[in-house]
Amino acid sequence: MLGLELARLTEKKGVLFSVLGVLLVPIVYVAILLSATWSPYDNLDNLPVAFVNKDLGANSGGSAINIGQDLVEELQQNPALGWEFVSQEEANKGLKSQKYYMVVEIPEDFSQKASSVLDANPVVPELRYIQNEGLNFMASQVTKSATEKLREQLGNKITATYTQTLFSRLGDISNGFASGADGSNKLFEGTTTLSDGTSQLLQSLNDKSGDIQKLATGAATAESGAGQLLSSVKNGEGDIKKLAAGSKEVVQGINSLKAGSEQVLNGLKSAKAGSTSLTTGLEKQLQPGSQQLASGLGKVTEATKTLTGGSQGLTEGLKAYLGKHPELAQDIEFMTLVGTSDAVSKGLTQFSQQVQPLKTGADALVAGASQLTAGSKQLDAGLNQLVSGQTAATAGIDRLKSGATQVANGNATVSASWTKVGNAVSGLKDGLTQISSGNQTVAVGWETMTLGVTSLNDGVTQLKSGSQELSTGLAGGASEVSGIQVSDANIAMFANPVTLTGEKVNNYKFYRDSTAPYIMSLALFVGILLLSFVVEFKRPVTTPGSVISWYASKLMQLSLFAIAQALIVSLFTLVFIKLQVDSIPLFILFTIFVSLTFMSIVFFLVTLGGNIGRFVALAFIVLQLSTTGSNLPIPMLPENLQALSKYLPLTYSNAGFKSIISLGDTGFMIMNMWFLLICLIVSLILTFVVFAFNFKRVSTSNHDNDGLTSANV
Repeated sequence: MLGLELARLTEKKGVLFSVLGVLLVPIVYVAILLSATWSPYDNLDNLPVAFVNKDLGANSGGSAINIGQDLVEELQQNPALGWEFVSQEEANKGLKSQKYYMVVEIPEDFSQKASSVLDANPVVPELRYIQNEGLNFMASQVTKSATEKLREQLGNKITATYTQTLFSRLGDISNGFASGADGSNKLFEGTTTLSDGTSQLLQSLNDKSGDIQKLATGAATAESGAGQLLSSVKNGEGDIKKLAAGSKEVVQGINSLKAGSEQVLNGLKSAKAGSTSLTTGLEKQLQPGSQQLASGLGKVTEATKTLTGGSQGLTEGLKAYLGKHPELAQDIEFMTLVGTSDAVSKGLTQFSQQVQPLKTGADALVAGASQLTAGSKQLDAGLNQLVSGQTAATAGIDRLKSGATQVANGNATVSASWTKVGNAVSGLKDGLTQISSGNQTVAVGWETMTLGVTSLNDGVTQLKSGSQELSTGLAGGASEVSGIQVSDANIAMFANPVTLTGEKVNNYKFYRDSTAPYIMSLALFVGILLLSFVVEFKRPVTTPGSVISWYASKLMQLSLFAIAQALIVSLFTLVFIKLQVDSIPLFILFTIFVSLTFMSIVFFLVTLGGNIGRFVALAFIVLQLSTTGSNLPIPMLPENLQALSKYLPLTYSNAGFKSIISLGDTGFMIMNMWFLLICLIVSLILTFVVFAFNFKRVSTSNHDNDGLTSANV
């Protein structure tokens, strides 16, 4: 069947030319994308970047500096980018009109801030830049790298400026060392004199130390005696104060007694007057009144009895009359009169009963009034006697008060004098205490001063020795500093103390070599995919005798096309593009292997789904463009895309081509071929399953076997 497939291909010239054209499509990819030998970094000086220098300069170490202007001059001599030195207004205008990819600005106070490095509060200068990333992402990365180099260049320049200023002051430092040496010599002479004086002072302090101690001991003894005297005075002071207080209390008691006596006398006099008034009232008012009351109540009793008898007689008469005239029971007024008469009779009876006790009480009142009058007269006589006796007692209290007052005054005088004595002794003790404390302080201070002078003497001795050493050291330092000679090379070393050296392994000769693996893989996959539009991947040229013969004829036919495509692409790349590879045979064989792998994948998708399969194949290759290390290294991809890239064939074809083109690592190539081999075998097995599933339907149906057509299943 393979012969029939190829024969039918040669019969239809249009299809044959289409196949030849498709086989040349990968060459177009390679010719366009790999023919250029230039690098994106070869023309950076054409990339327009605005540079705005506003630096007003500053003064550092007595010299004028303008770091911004110095940088402008260096950039003009070495244009790493397309620098355009413009004003702020022109830069903003160019940025807005999309002319500039970046604007770099040095502020007005850049040099001023840079010169503050030795100030108490240094301020870090700022290098400002604005990137127009939307114009081109790669250009933004290049310009950002350029700003980092500018920052490093400015840092080196600032360091060099300060280093030069610092070394320019070494002469002043040397002169300072010399002056310090002269001063230290004078210090040595002065400390020698001071050492002699402190020795004499120490000797005097040691000589007088015994006398100071005796003075302190005597003052302490005097203080102790004063304390005992004060204690005795204080002990007696309490008794004296008690005596004076007792005398005062006696006087106060006599005063209270006199006041009470006078109050008693006045009370007795008032009682006498009241008793006299009581007796008069009893004789003239109470006794006659009670007699009149008893007489009146007797008359009331008699009258009540008379009224009661008359009322009762009236009531009985009315009732007897009612008995004779029963019709009057209906007369309301008569019956009211009968009731009223009866009520009056009963009320008079009750009143008579109540008046009788009053009469008895009035009689008793008359008898009591007589007795009360007699008692009142006896009370009045007794009060006269009490008034006379109390008057005599009050006179005796006055004489007692006079004597007690004189005793109290004398005791108060003694107490005051005793207090003064105590105060005087206390003052004496305080004075002696201060003297003793002062003498003790003097003794301690004398001892402390002796120790201090001893330390001072030792310190002066050390100072004397140190000042001599300082003089020698400063003189030597002046000699050393004056011998330092700084060249421009030394300053450059301070500004940039580290030089970066390195080497590249497996380097690319041209930038295109880095993209060649990706371009080769893409060209081979696209070539096979385009071939499915002009070559029949599934429909047999005639009724197949078996599924194996049908499948084998299609597989061998497509394999021939895949191998032809790989040979054309690899030879064109080697001969015309002149791509440098580590091994030409391995490069050709690996290209064939990759072409066959991609053919097996497209073969399976197209036989399974027809146009849908072609669309899936197209989507499959598009998916792999950014996830297989073509643009970015796989470790720089997000984790989910890194995981996905492990199962995509373009990942391994790219890595295999890299191992031959730039790495020279055959083992790495073979390791990647294993995954591609698995893809090839799995795809061919799945394709055979599809053929086996469709074999019965194809063998029993009537269809047109015109050979190779451009129609799709």
